[in-house]
Amino acid sequence: MTTIAGQLALGLLYADRFPERVRAVVMDGAIDPAIGGDEGLAAQSVGFERAIDGFNANCRARSCPLAEDGREPWSAVVDLVARARSRPIPSAAADRSAGPGEVFTGALQALYRPGSWRALERAVIEARAGDGSTFVRLTDAYLGREGDDYANQVEMNAAVNCLDYEFSRDPAHYRALTPALAAVAPRIGPSMAPTALLCAYWPAPAQPIRLAGGAPPPTLIIGTTNDPATPYEWAIGARRALPHSVLLTHEGDGHTVYLTGNRCVDAVVNAYLLTLATPQDGAICARGATGAPTASTNATAPATSARARTGTFPALASAAHTAVPSATGAAARSTVSPNGRGTTSVASAASQIATSQTATTIRTGAEWPSSAATAAGPTVTGSVAQTTRVVVRRIGNSRRFRGSRGCVRTVPSMASGPRSEEHTSEL
Repeated sequence: MTTIAGQLALGLLYADRFPERVRAVVMDGAIDPAIGGDEGLAAQSVGFERAIDGFNANCRARSCPLAEDGREPWSAVVDLVARARSRPIPSAAADRSAGPGEVFTGALQALYRPGSWRALERAVIEARAGDGSTFVRLTDAYLGREGDDYANQVEMNAAVNCLDYEFSRDPAHYRALTPALAAVAPRIGPSMAPTALLCAYWPAPAQPIRLAGGAPPPTLIIGTTNDPATPYEWAIGARRALPHSVLLTHEGDGHTVYLTGNRCVDAVVNAYLLTLATPQDGAICARGATGAPTASTNATAPATSARARTGTFPALASAAHTAVPSATGAAARSTVSPNGRGTTSVASAASQIATSQTATTIRTGAEWPSSAATAAGPTVTGSVAQTTRVVVRRIGNSRRFRGSRGCVRTVPSMASGPRSEEHTSEL
């Protein structure tokens, strides 16, 4: 079973409830089953702040037009939102103008993958010239629009989130939540806070995720350090919650990574699905790596977790981070936002999960061993085409509500992803 983003809660619960029916489980873009509603919103807010920082850095490195005069590239999006609020931007190749909702939502859609950053740059340039078509198309992709119809992901996501997470049923809570999220994610937090407001009016009581403590087969968890929608901290939380699991860290950007062209991650996942061989717990596929992952050698005590805490989120506000050791234990690496906000806890898993149950480091063969086995690492014995897997396809989630001037406004939801990420770079 390969679960990606939007279906991770289903995959997690199924493996927990029916471990005898599962041969292998890969969780790419994991969720933390222990988080609460506000905590999840805060973590996602910081995740998107990191994505903005990545977009800014990429634009500046290329001297793209949005970085001219030393300006922050993302500020061009902010300016366009304000412009569209006063007067929607006409769209020559779309069926409606781009209002503030389309500009903001389209920009969020493009933040999910680095391959879409150029589409966002182009959307801004075109909108400045008076054509909001690309922003409209990005928004439609995010909402799952096909012709005149929409997929039911918005309705589905509302039902799932309001039942799976304990959100406040007091509408006034979300007004108070706004400054708290703004403190840890100034550019995204204020827009994230109202997204759970509909849960205040949801008629059914929440039924938060509770694991039964089953013993599924070895579970491979993949966490991408700058994943905006399923932040890396959630992968650490999932590893802590699942004792029979290993964490593979992908140092990079984007929402999920398997089958996106990263040879290091693909090789590890394919080997696991074919042979049940897992990497060392805490192995790292470094940014741009094409070979085998490096092993974690640092087993020091974990640093303060950067997971958000309900209400004040002090850990996120302090931007605590942990070093990632190289294979030799020499130069430490960490993923740090250029502005110092929302630094991710990208430690070796050995460090991050030191307080959890003892991990079995290497697991090989067709069956789950009762004790740890030491091996050099997985050997890829088949191609992607040969890999036997059940893919629960990412259908994407978003929340949509009516803002001022009747614009449809969306923001990313818990464990969400755009419906058609692979198409955004072509828009």
